[in-house]
Amino acid sequence: MENIISLLKFSPRGGEISNAADVIAAEVIDGHEDGLQLLVGIKAVQKLLDAITERIEESALNEALLEAKRFEKFGAKIEVREVGTRYNFDGCQDPVLVRLAEAKKQWSDLEKDRQTLLKTLRGKTEMLDTETGEIIYALPPIKTSKTGVVITL
Repeated sequence: MENIISLLKFSPRGGEISNAADVIAAEVIDGHEDGLQLLVGIKAVQKLLDAITERIEESALNEALLEAKRFEKFGAKIEVREVGTRYNFDGCQDPVLVRLAEAKKQWSDLEKDRQTLLKTLRGKTEMLDTETGEIIYALPPIKTSKTGVVITL
């Protein structure tokens, strides 16, 4: 664990991060390191870092509050400020907002239904526009995807 803590304390900062990433990527591209093995390790470390962050964020905030609102320390610019502001409108009891939310849900449901229908098309298809009574020609949506590696730890 001491090695991990040392790594976190003395890890690259600023432009050094990009340089370190370039060096490590070059090792994989040049065939000196196993890219799949490193990717599994990276995913594990990301999970570890997320878990650590969640557990120490409050302590770090308390330490930062002892400093100024903005300061530099450990090679980083640190600022204490409001982040992730959210509003909960559930208790507002505004009938206009309730009607808008209901209309939005109806439109969203109609849109999803139409998208589901369009996904079934196998080419240019003649259809009836029920609002205008016109015959329209619809095409199936363009499907794109990316092949990637999914890692489950």
